Amino acid sequence: MNKAIGRDGHELHGGPTNPPGELVKEEMEERNLTQKEFAKMLDIEQSNLSDILNGKRRLNASFALKLEKIWGINAELWVGLQARYELANEREKLKEMHA
Repeated sequence: MNKAIGRDGHELHGGPTNPPGELVKEEMEERNLTQKEFAKMLDIEQSNLSDILNGKRRLNASFALKLEKIWGINAELWVGLQARYELANEREKLKEMHA
């Protein structure tokens, strides 16, 4: 898996139970970006960004590529984090169904 270093110099990695939008939110805070500013940089609606940051909307390939362009953090990392998050949630659902 690719490693990415955030603005604060720490490695970015999310747990499978955390939506990757939480990492985006943390990185935004490190860079002192508001949602309004960052949504404009990404050329997306602020409400869509808010949904991603709060785990209500998935982080898709298009968004990952925009993050890569703006922050230089590999798009594959973001897509991989989203996939891990979704797989963990589906595994949990299956576990509950068969319990």
